Amino acid sequence: MKRWLVFWPVVLLVAGCAPVTFASRSEDSYSRRSTVCVRAGEDPLNLAGQLEHLLLSRGFDVVSESVARERVRFAAESSSTASSSRAEGYLERVTEVPSVYVLNVEYRYADFGFSGIALLSFSASLVNLSDGRLYASVEYSPQPMMAQTPSRVLPRVAEQLARGAQ
Repeated sequence: MKRWLVFWPVVLLVAGCAPVTFASRSEDSYSRRSTVCVRAGEDPLNLAGQLEHLLLSRGFDVVSESVARERVRFAAESSSTASSSRAEGYLERVTEVPSVYVLNVEYRYADFGFSGIALLSFSASLVNLSDGRLYASVEYSPQPMMAQTPSRVLPRVAEQLARGAQ
């Protein structure tokens, strides 16, 4: 029994040290004053909303994805030769996000019932919408059995993004 009492504090200490890694291009920089929209595919834990709040509290100019506009655009192509001409058209759906950057978020989680929810992996990529370039990336990949709750991981993600900004 005494072995377990000594073992659990060590597990908790190691679990608290799971790294949130950050990468960015040294020649590119991004600004907190430029607008950023947080987007997550399926988001049952509403981590995008929590991350919006954390980024806003660190000085970022956050634009909600709910203001994104979807429109339909008609594109036409035509070709002609000396004897004939041909025109084709198609419709495409375009989503416009009124921001400079988009933070694409993906994650996996496990629900341990009464023990709570733990993130098994988390990644976020900051992309400039005007040129499609990746400006920053944040990842959290804990060792098995060392996963943490979103409330412990997301503040570190927001802090890493804030440190990388001008």
